[in-house]
Amino acid sequence: MSEEKTLVDTTEIDTRWGDQDKYGHINNTVYFRFVEEARVQWFEKLGYGVDGSGDGPIILKTGATFLKELNYPTRIQVKSYAGTPGNSSLPMYHEIIDSEDGSVYCTAYVTVVWYDHSSKSSMRLPDSLREHIAQLDKNPSV
Repeated sequence: MSEEKTLVDTTEIDTRWGDQDKYGHINNTVYFRFVEEARVQWFEKLGYGVDGSGDGPIILKTGATFLKELNYPTRIQVKSYAGTPGNSSLPMYHEIIDSEDGSVYCTAYVTVVWYDHSSKSSMRLPDSLREHIAQLDKNPSV
């Protein structure tokens, strides 16, 4: 059974020449950077800090499925989806797609945990984040 997902954000990113590896395509580790950049931009748009102070999101688990070779130069979109929030965690799913033709290069997942940097422990996801996701689920517009 697959989890319900809510589209929460779409981020445009240009591949860079330096993202290529010896095989002449974008290195698989860079896909994780694309997903990270999209996630960080989304959290920052919502006003949540990612600077390691106070509280904020950290990564518990991540993975990806590489579906198609990605080359330079290409403009991509990273579509970010939120799964069902847990107490302190939020599953997120990402698609890296070609901005022009919609080809899917990669799907990825991340488990985000809300973390209190001063106490060095997980904490409940902010209610405002839960409410934002619930509102997007009711009225998708991303």
